[in-house]
Amino acid sequence: MHPILFRIGSFAVHSYGVLILCGFLLGLWYAMSFARRKMDHPPLPGKNHITPDNIFDFSLIALFLGIAGARILFVLLNIPYYLKNPGQIIAIWNGGLSIFGSIVLGIVWIYWYSKRHNLSAMELGDILAPGFAIGYAVGRIGCFLNGCCYGNACAYPWGMVFPDAGPIHRHPTELYATAMNLIFFAILDRMSRRRLKPGVMFLSYLLMYCIGRFIEEQFRKGATADLFMYGLTQAQAFIVLCVPFILYFLYRAMKRPAVAESVEPERAGKAS
Repeated sequence: MHPILFRIGSFAVHSYGVLILCGFLLGLWYAMSFARRKMDHPPLPGKNHITPDNIFDFSLIALFLGIAGARILFVLLNIPYYLKNPGQIIAIWNGGLSIFGSIVLGIVWIYWYSKRHNLSAMELGDILAPGFAIGYAVGRIGCFLNGCCYGNACAYPWGMVFPDAGPIHRHPTELYATAMNLIFFAILDRMSRRRLKPGVMFLSYLLMYCIGRFIEEQFRKGATADLFMYGLTQAQAFIVLCVPFILYFLYRAMKRPAVAESVEPERAGKAS
C-alpha cells in the first residue's frame, strides 16, 4: 500500500485524496463532453438545454456535498468510535467515506439544481451517471492505496496482504469495485450513444451499482464490513430496501411515452 504519495516539507499529500480528485476531474470531463453532445438534440418540452457550463457549476458544489454526505453517513454508522475520538471526524485522508451518503445527498442536489435552472432532473442524472461511474472507479484505487476497505481471507493468487490486516492474504475488494465500475461505465457510454428515455441511464446505473456493491460486500463480511442483520451488512440491507424502488422507477421511465422532438416551423412565404 502507498497511503502517502509524497511530502512537501511537513505536509503529506495522501493518495486517497489525490485519486478522488483525479476521479472527479475525469468524471467531470466526460459529463461535460456528454452534455455538449446532447445539445445537438432539442431539449425536453418546457425545459432548458443542459449545457457543459451547467455540469461544471453543478459539479463544483456536488464534489463537496458528496464528500460531506459520505463522511457524515460513515461517522453516523461508526458513532461510538467518533464519540471517543471526535478529532478524527474530519480526518477523511485516513479513509472512511460511505458512498450511499454521497448518493442520497447527490440526488437531493440534482433535484434542487434542476428546479432552480429549469432542467430535467432525470436527464441531468443521465448525463452524470457515466461520469460518476468512471470517477468512482478511479477513486477506489485511492482506497486501495490507502489500505482500507479490504476483504476477508483470499486463497486465490491475487490475494494481497494489507498493512492493518496481519499476514493473511485478503481479497482486494477496492480493485473489484474499480473493475465493476469500469464495466458499468463501458455499458453507460454505449447507452449514451442511443436516444433513451430520460432517467433510464441514471436508474440503470443505480441498479448496476447496487448489484455490484452487494457482491463486493460479500467479500468484505467479517473484515471491513460488519454484519448488521439477517446475515447482511449495513450496505447490503440498504440495497435490499432500495432495489425495489429503483426497479419501479426504471420500469416507469422505460414505459414513459416518447416525447416528440420539437421541429422549428418552416418559414414559407409567397413571392410578391
